[in-house]
Amino acid sequence: MLVRSLRVLLAFALACLAAALTLVLFVLTPGEVLSLPPAVRADRVGNALELAAVVAVHIALFSAPLVLVAATISEVLAIRLWIYHALTGLLVAALGFFVQRSTEQIGLPAIVNNYALTAFLVSGFVGGFVYWIVGGRFSGQGAATARPPETEGGSPEPLRRQ
Repeated sequence: MLVRSLRVLLAFALACLAAALTLVLFVLTPGEVLSLPPAVRADRVGNALELAAVVAVHIALFSAPLVLVAATISEVLAIRLWIYHALTGLLVAALGFFVQRSTEQIGLPAIVNNYALTAFLVSGFVGGFVYWIVGGRFSGQGAATARPPETEGGSPEPLRRQ
């Protein structure tokens, strides 16, 4: 149980970091970084990694309750499909986008555009996929499943008194 919990926590932390790096790459593109002089490039990459760490914390705070439910379902039902975790990441990201959109004030610049929606959805997909790579593909393993031994006919062997 402890190993499963630690695996889920590690997978969640790495998924949040991967989603944050994806969002930062939508803001600071690799082409933009490569066109900078080397001295400025190192500073810009350092700032981007710092920003990714801050964004990862915000992603973790928002998505933790939703991921807890999804991870519990995955562990109990032993869902090891990558598509389950990727779609869960997409769903959480879409919900995050619409929560962000609902807090905007009328008349001010808004987040509602295709680029922002794409950034959120891709980061959710990447986060879900990284979760699957680190922990989701092992969902349900380590659970104590006691099954009686089967006989040749496929039915459980009856208990005999000795």
